[in-house]
Amino acid sequence: MPNRGVPNRGMPSRGTPDHTRAEDPRGRGAARSPGPPVPARSTGDEPDRAAPSRVETMVEMLDAQGVEVATMRAAVRSEDNRERILAAARSEFAQQGFRGATLRAIAGEVGVDVALIAHYFGNKLGLYTEAMTMPDRAHRVVAAALTAPAEQTGEVLARGYLSLWEDPETGEAMCAITHSSLTDPAALENMNEVMVGRMREGEFLALAEGRQRGLALAMTGLLGAAIARHIVKAPSLTCLDFEDFVRRSAVAAQAPLDIPDQDG
Repeated sequence: MPNRGVPNRGMPSRGTPDHTRAEDPRGRGAARSPGPPVPARSTGDEPDRAAPSRVETMVEMLDAQGVEVATMRAAVRSEDNRERILAAARSEFAQQGFRGATLRAIAGEVGVDVALIAHYFGNKLGLYTEAMTMPDRAHRVVAAALTAPAEQTGEVLARGYLSLWEDPETGEAMCAITHSSLTDPAALENMNEVMVGRMREGEFLALAEGRQRGLALAMTGLLGAAIARHIVKAPSLTCLDFEDFVRRSAVAAQAPLDIPDQDG
């Protein structure tokens, strides 16, 4: 028995054109329009949502054409490879020394061809020199300490230098450079050239005038404290929080700085 008053929402009756399929508000069985979709009218509440979609569309178009975006992505990949090579090199040089480390081992650790290392750094010495160079911040730390009030020099120097070891961005390099210097004469010579060479520049000579010996002794003490905490991992130092470590190290660093250099 047919349901009276209830429209037939199933198949249309035979011989009757189906005029309702494209007009079904719920989209059931609606035929797709061959034309482009009509964008929804903006209410003005979501301006930030529209901009990213346009940028994404532009990036996709440029990417398909190989214009600039490909160059940018290649540069990002290149820099990433370069940094990974440097990180692997620091670890390899620290463990094996300059003579024991091999480019093949470093390339294998990163998963790249040895030729890529040669492309970036030239040769083993070039890679070693760049990987084992002190962070630029190290020199700025010393300069900042020497421009601080005399009674605060030890604290500023201790905080700045020891933070290089605590910071994840520079700590690995500091450990690798120091560890390698302790076991490899070539690495020690390289570190001396970098550190001592910079200290002999005009800027540092002027700032450290009358305090060069005190600065050398202060840095020696801080280096020893950093080695004990981060390489030897002495329990009595690793248990200290950073502020306590700085406070105690600053006292030792300030003492030689308070004694002026004397000729002869």
